[in-house]
Amino acid sequence: MMTLKTRGSVLCALLMAVVLSACGSDDSDPSKDPVNPEPRPGRVTGVVLTEAGAPLKDFEVTLLETDKTVVTDAQGKFAFESLKPGNYTLMAAGPGYDVAQDEVEVEAGMTVAMSFNMKATLVRVSGTVQQQDGTAIVGAYVSILDQETDEVLKRITTDMSGAFTVDLAPGLYMIEVERDGYATHSDFLIVLQDDEVPVTITLEQVP
Repeated sequence: MMTLKTRGSVLCALLMAVVLSACGSDDSDPSKDPVNPEPRPGRVTGVVLTEAGAPLKDFEVTLLETDKTVVTDAQGKFAFESLKPGNYTLMAAGPGYDVAQDEVEVEAGMTVAMSFNMKATLVRVSGTVQQQDGTAIVGAYVSILDQETDEVLKRITTDMSGAFTVDLAPGLYMIEVERDGYATHSDFLIVLQDDEVPVTITLEQVP
């Protein structure tokens, strides 16, 4: 038979076990704090395009605050997952285009959608317009036309040495040169990225 003293000892032991169990269950991990739980992560999705809206594949997009970098797919799309809420700066870069940056705010559990419309890096086209004997032609009109639509994109005039310069995005153009007393000259102009384009145009005098 259990005596009163024995029952008291058992109760004390049980009470101590409950206290120790409560102390042992204290979790110092703030993410498991029921009062202040850690906010859910967010994400950023986006697309990298040309100014005309065409997708750019294999362009690098970097999240500067984290040094994370992803590469765009065939549709120009990219994504950053599991981001803590806050402000971020994204940088997009690829060959033949200027580097672009934009800022986004990521909220808990939300997805931010964004897009980059990349500007093509311009190439300097330098040229001279001359007569058949090499004499410079001053005041000649040099027009750069869209090769497909014939739209005049830029028009410049040669200086006192017959020279002209124009900055163009890489691509295929038509160049047309006019001057009173000379036959109009038209030709294709191919502009490649990272390559200055020298042009010499000779005009023929007309009777």
